[in-house]
Amino acid sequence: FVEFFHNATKFMLSNKGKFISYNELKFSINSSYYLLNANFNEEAFSILNNLKNRICPDCLNSQDLIQNFFNYSDANDMILGQGFYEALLLFDLNYTNLSIKLNDLSPEAIREIRKKSIEQYKYFYDLFDLDSSDAILLDADTTYASILSDYAMSLSRWGLCDEASIYQNQAQEIYENL
Repeated sequence: FVEFFHNATKFMLSNKGKFISYNELKFSINSSYYLLNANFNEEAFSILNNLKNRICPDCLNSQDLIQNFFNYSDANDMILGQGFYEALLLFDLNYTNLSIKLNDLSPEAIREIRKKSIEQYKYFYDLFDLDSSDAILLDADTTYASILSDYAMSLSRWGLCDEASIYQNQAQEIYENL
């Protein structure tokens, strides 16, 4: 199955343009998630990093990539679409999760990464006014819950269980109220 992902990724990356389709973005997210859960971390990271480098060669990581999209939207008074931004945030969740796993980061570095993820998610949430009465509440959003629970797992691996429980409890509350 890894060969399938290599071939599909090669095909996707043969396009040298900086513009990406929603399908390309979702493919990279779903593929990396599948490979991550099958413990093919280097392959999963390669898919995401290659796509990031194709879109934004100057971006250091997925959070820089997302910030570039936000800056572009703000500067041009346009919004690319809720689904696209949500996909970018899931891209970030997989990318940062893999970065944490592959680079043996310190608890402080993990805190910075996850705080930026949460900050960017809240910006996305505000951008689309998702707290209106007919939209999903932040406290009932599975993407936000995934970011929180991933952060909690990273903290617990470092033995920071009290801090981890704060984020895990928030995530658990979201999941229980779905």
